Amino acid sequence: MSRGMESASPGTCAAHERVYRELKREIIANIIRAGTILSETDLAKRFGCSRTPAREALARLRHEGYVTLTPHKGNVVATPSIRDVLEGYYLRSLLEGAAAELATARMTPESLALLKRCVSPGTDSEIGPLNSRFHGLIADIAGNQKLQSLIGDLLEQMERIVYLDPAMWTFDHLDEHLAIIEALSSGDGARARAEMVRHIEASKTRVIGQM
Repeated sequence: MSRGMESASPGTCAAHERVYRELKREIIANIIRAGTILSETDLAKRFGCSRTPAREALARLRHEGYVTLTPHKGNVVATPSIRDVLEGYYLRSLLEGAAAELATARMTPESLALLKRCVSPGTDSEIGPLNSRFHGLIADIAGNQKLQSLIGDLLEQMERIVYLDPAMWTFDHLDEHLAIIEALSSGDGARARAEMVRHIEASKTRVIGQM
């Protein structure tokens, strides 16, 4: 095989994956803020690797929209737009409202217990995963695989935006989650849909207020 056709070494692939995953996690959690310049050289020093894995990780993050290539600056952490927020939350209201209504008829004591475990303050590193698990569980319980897949993709795309909601860090969102659980356990599908939509709309308003 010619040198031009050689694939990356296992070590390079592992380093690229490590750099990519850690940067993505920090961007989503707003540890690395929008507008931050990401230098290949600085990343290579930080992660103890060559510039190649850093370059590949940045290319992947650009493809996913987390980073943009800006003239005279290089790789810069992208800033979510108001349009991103409005469109994302609009779809969440439609899809997750439907999932909540469907899930109402399929609730069991076991599924309620799983949802309640997600409604706890947790540590800073647990807040995001618990929130995602709560919403993901409701989509799972709904029993519609296509709806579940769409919601899963949307939650992943919007995870960074959801972290901008200040209620995530003051735990005010937990009261909204408890209201959703109460509606789900009541057997009233319309009420469950309404509580989910109310929660998502409230989060949208709070996020826009932070932008």
